[in-house]
Amino acid sequence: MREAGYNPLGYHTGTLWPHDNSLIAAGLARYGHHEAAATIASAILAAAPYFEHRLPEVFAGFPRSLTSVPVAFPTASRPQAWAEGAPLLLLTTLLHLRPGGTDVRADLPDAIGHVAIRRRPDHSLVPPATTTA
Repeated sequence: MREAGYNPLGYHTGTLWPHDNSLIAAGLARYGHHEAAATIASAILAAAPYFEHRLPEVFAGFPRSLTSVPVAFPTASRPQAWAEGAPLLLLTTLLHLRPGGTDVRADLPDAIGHVAIRRRPDHSLVPPATTTA
């Protein structure tokens, strides 16, 4: 916050971007920095309830010591497609889920609490055949 160009309400000079942070967390985890990835993931996921679980494109970058809750960016889109995908990448990162993988190993920070994964019945992507007269 002491950098001259930092502005917590500046669109590219201090705001937090959920999707960027999810990519950063995934990269950190991929290279073995699980604790740093979990710190980022838990912070972004903890912000979601303050936005009715509809993460905005960006939110203000004020430190927690100053505001205690995330501050909405006045003109951010909410919901926003890539921001809405961020929690999914964060959870797959924390759970070490991989396409085709069968193992789930959780590195969940205490702040996350409980995550349940249930197998759903297999549903074909092909619609049922229809008859026409």
